[in-house]
Order: sequence, then C-alpha cells, then structure tokens
Amino acid sequence: MRKKKLLLCTLMMFLLVFNCFVSYAEGERVDPYEKMKADSYAKPIDTNKIKDWPQAPAVYADAAIVMDMDTGEVLMGKAIDEKHYPASITKLLTVLLTLENASLTDQVEFTQDSVSFLQSEDAHIGMRPGEKISMEDALYGILLASANEVSHAVAETVGKQYLGGDYHRFIERMNEKSQELGCVNSHWVNSYGLHNEEHYTCAYDMAKIASKVYSYEEFRHIMKKYEHKIGYTNLVKEERVFQQTHRMLNPYSEYYNEICTGGKTGYTEEAMNTLVTMAEKDGKRLVAVVLHDYGTEVYKDTEKMLKYGFDNFKKIPVEGEETNGDIQRFVKKDASLLLPSNLDFSKLQKEIVLTDTGIRTGQVVYKYEGNEVGRFDVSLTEKGYRSLTQDNKEPATEKKEAEPIQTDHDKMIKTEVVFGILMVIIFIMVFVKIILVIKRRKQKKRR
Repeated sequence: MRKKKLLLCTLMMFLLVFNCFVSYAEGERVDPYEKMKADSYAKPIDTNKIKDWPQAPAVYADAAIVMDMDTGEVLMGKAIDEKHYPASITKLLTVLLTLENASLTDQVEFTQDSVSFLQSEDAHIGMRPGEKISMEDALYGILLASANEVSHAVAETVGKQYLGGDYHRFIERMNEKSQELGCVNSHWVNSYGLHNEEHYTCAYDMAKIASKVYSYEEFRHIMKKYEHKIGYTNLVKEERVFQQTHRMLNPYSEYYNEICTGGKTGYTEEAMNTLVTMAEKDGKRLVAVVLHDYGTEVYKDTEKMLKYGFDNFKKIPVEGEETNGDIQRFVKKDASLLLPSNLDFSKLQKEIVLTDTGIRTGQVVYKYEGNEVGRFDVSLTEKGYRSLTQDNKEPATEKKEAEPIQTDHDKMIKTEVVFGILMVIIFIMVFVKIILVIKRRKQKKRR
C-alpha cells in the first residue's frame, strides 16, 4: 500500500513538473512581434473618451486618425500627435510643394546626387544621371511607383528653379510648409522618406498635409490612374511601365475600395507600415492615416476607419443652422460641419474672433466638449464688430459731427499767430546771416 502511494505521489510530481516545463516552453515561444501587435491593438482610441461621441473600432496601428478634409475636424484619433517615422508617405509633402511652385511641363534632369544614394532594396524606376523627363511623368513616378530617385530629382529641380536654392533649400521649405499648415510634431531631412532619426511626423500632421495636397486637381487626376508609362528619354530608348502601389486604389487587389480616391504607401523597418488614404462618399471627403502598422493590417485598419467616419457622421450646412446676429454671412457658401449623427448643432460651443483680412472680418470657431470641430471665415454685422472691439460709439460713417463755426475774432487770432511765427523765422535768418558775416571778417583779418 505504501509503495502504491509513493508511486502515485511520484507520478503526480512528475506530471506537475512536466506541466510547468511545457508552460515555460510555450511562454518562451511567444512571438515578440505578435506581443507588440497585441499591445498596439489594445492602445485606446482617444476620441472614444469624448462624451456621446461615436465609438471607433480598435486598430493595430500605433497611431491613427480620420479627418474631414474640408474642415480639419478630427473624427477619430489615436495618439495623433505622437512622433513616428513616416517612410514614403513623406512624398505627399514633396508633391504638395511641387504643385505649389512648378509646372507639369517643366523638365526634371537627374544628377549624380539624385541616384547615388540608392540602395538595392530601395524603390526606384532606374533613372540615370543626365536623363530627363517631364515633371508630370516625375509625379507619376513618385505617387504610383514611390520612386526615391525621382523624389530627390524633383526636389533638386524645384529648389533650383523656383526656391532660389538647391535640394537643401527644398528641404527647408518642407519644414516651413509644415508650420504654415499648423503641423505640431514634424521634422523633415529628405524628400523621399528613407529612415533618419531626425525625419519624423505624426498622424495629425500627415492628415493636414494630405488634405492640402488633395485640393490640387492635378494630384487627384494622377491618383485615378492604375498604371503609367514613361516613354523614351534622351538616354534610354525603352519604356518604363509601373503600377499603383496602394492596394485600395488598385482595382485588381482584394483590398480595392471604390470610394478611395488618393493616398500613399510607406514602409521601412523602423517605420513599419504607414498609409495615407483619401476617400469620398455622400458629399463627405475624409482622409485616414495609420502609422507604425503591421503588414496588410494597414488596409484592414483603414477600411474600418473610413467606414466608421462615413457611417457615423452627418454633414450639416452651417449657414442654415447659425442664428447668431453678430454674423452677417459666411465667406464660404457651402460651409458645412461633420457632426455625430446623434449630436444636435445647438450643443456646440461657439466663439467669434476678429481677423485682419478685411473690414469687419472674423472667424467663428465651433467646439464640442472642448474639441474643435470646425472654423469658418465670416463677415460681421456692425453690431457684432462693435461688440468684439468693445466700441459702443456710433461709427463715423453713420454720424458726422458738425464742424465748429469760426468767428471773425477767431480768424483774426489765427492770422496774428501766423504773422508772429513768420516774424520769428525772419529774425532767426537775419541773426544767422549776421553771425556768418562777422565770422568771415575775422577770418580775413587773420590772413
């Protein structure tokens, strides 16, 4: 009996030790990539904390945003101002500066500098030093093929021909443009997005940049194309053909989405997958940005985010809702806000501020729970203008004070004053003349 109990205890101890060993071994086999992915997925969506705001789905991206391109309103946000490496979505800013300054008919010449930095694994279309293509072909190469040497050559060309400098001046302008757009956490050191510790951005900034470049018809036209062909050049007598790399814009991809109208892909080992996607539906124009995402999750995340934006927000014409008597009219005729479907316009907080863009001009800023949802340029009524300037007097154009009547006595006094001033001036001139004469006589005597 004792032997049986001893054998049973030994067996139980063996099973316990074996179970611990298996558990330990399984723990050791946990993929750190999968853990990082799970941690990122569990990271909260910041906009879900807003009272009565539509709850957005969780995404794998470390940072993500959905923005209304017309108003800059953030519909969904996850760590939107957190610093990340952008990779090739950098090229959207390169294209923006090019469209602002250059012409599609310009010639882009490739220098040794524009190709010598390339590594074998870098995206390119095989351009050679001394080769020339049109700016239009170059923009196709940047946006569809994500060609790094083309991005460099375009920056060189624009910097030299339009910005009074060179490639480095173009990079300076990238940083200046970011500030002008209201970016909050970006710094650029190249025009194509290859990794550099000092080259970074955030989801909010990329949404602002994307919204601006989308306003150019030339950009939207290029993004409609699945494929582009560059013909013979001055050095290469063969065609270069390349396709769209953004799968949601590729009609032959399983991730194709017909509402998507623009965007840019990006990837480096440090940045992981990055993606910018523009889309239009039911009169709404949205941009979705994901940073530090995982493989094809960029497309799944983006699809969920865009669906959330289009399904949970309604477009409201502001002029039809606004009743404030201080506002005479909205400068933009179709000014609209995107509001959660369950949120009434009357729940918004409002502030009117003066601007110096013209007579009685201002901006009306709308907020909900402290978060800005849109701002619009407006013309103010006279009453509204005076209330903001704390000027309660009647404006000069409405009431002109009577000029004082001058009597003959007043006129005589004024004449005497003028006569007296003239006599003083004459006296001073005579006195100076006498001094000069005396000085000359003394000089003659010394000779």
